[in-house]
Formats: sequence, structure tokens, C-alpha cells
Amino acid sequence: LSNRNARYAPTGRIYIFTSLLVCSECGHKLVGVHPKLDYYYYRCNEHFQRGRCSHISTIPEKYVEKWLFDHLGEELERCKLDWEISATQKKRNSFAKDKAVLKAKLTKLKELYINDFIDIEEYKKDYELYTKALSQIPSQPQETPPDFSAVEALLRSDFRTVYDNLSREEKRSLWRSVIKEIRIDNDRNITGIIFA
Repeated sequence: LSNRNARYAPTGRIYIFTSLLVCSECGHKLVGVHPKLDYYYYRCNEHFQRGRCSHISTIPEKYVEKWLFDHLGEELERCKLDWEISATQKKRNSFAKDKAVLKAKLTKLKELYINDFIDIEEYKKDYELYTKALSQIPSQPQETPPDFSAVEALLRSDFRTVYDNLSREEKRSLWRSVIKEIRIDNDRNITGIIFA
């Protein structure tokens, strides 16, 4: 697995969720901190170093891990459903607009013919053109869904049974292989996941 985004703390500590955790308040990445030996936390430096964010909580790494174990499957289903609703709505809006434009052209064409601005041959030719275009607008939206196969394979693998035996670097690689972003707010609520 790629380590292109891997960041090592000066202490040599490996933070499992480095570059994955994002502050819901300001959109910046949370950074790893270690107030105690063998404990790993994340915080928003936009608050702690720059005072530009209201996110004052430090997030324990164990908390994020537990949330992912408990909710990864349902989060995947939510993301799939959100995508389907969004894709359908976007396509529906686009198709509705295209249909409205063509129907307006047919109405205009009829007016031109009734008012003798065009003859019957021209009317028939354009009418056939517009009705054919109208019939070719799909009734069902077609869009390629995101590829959720990596996270689906992870969930099927019962990875929880081997997870505790992985090194910290392996754990980080595992999460990065399926997750691109985890948004977390000041109340420690994970508000959304973007899958890789």
C-alpha cells in the first residue's frame, strides 16, 4: 500500500489516522499529539496553534478505532444510499431541463406554422427532429457508481480478528486503503466518511 501521504512525527511515532481525520469546523486536517506515553490523540492546530477554529477537543485514537469497528458497515450503506439519491436527482434535473427545452421548441414550431412563417414541409422536418431528440432522453439516469469494493472486501474479511496483531504502520495502511477522509466535530461526533 502506498505511503505517499505518510507522515512521521519527530519522535518516530506512527499515528494511524494521520491525514485522514479532518476538522468538521474548519476543514483542516487534525494532527497527532501524545500527552502520555503509548496514548495517541489528534487535535486541530487551527485552534491550538493559530486560534482560528473553535475545535478545542482532543480525539483519542482508540475512540476513532472503536467507532470504525462499530459503524463502518452502516456508514458504507449510508454512503451508497446518498450517492444513489444524489446521482438520481442530478440526472433527473438534467433530463427535465433537456425535455423542457425541446418541448418549448415544439411549441414555438407549432406557432411558426400556424402563423404562416414556415410551410408544412419545414414543420414536419423540424417536428420529426425534435420529437426524435425528445424520445432519446433516457427516462432512467445512468451514472457509474463509486467503487466501494475495497471496503466491502475488508468488511467481508472479518479483519477485526487480525487487526490487533498488526503493527501501527500496517493499521495505518489498512485504513488508508479504504478511507480517504473522516470528518469529526468538536463534540467528537464523526460526521462523515469519504471512502477511498
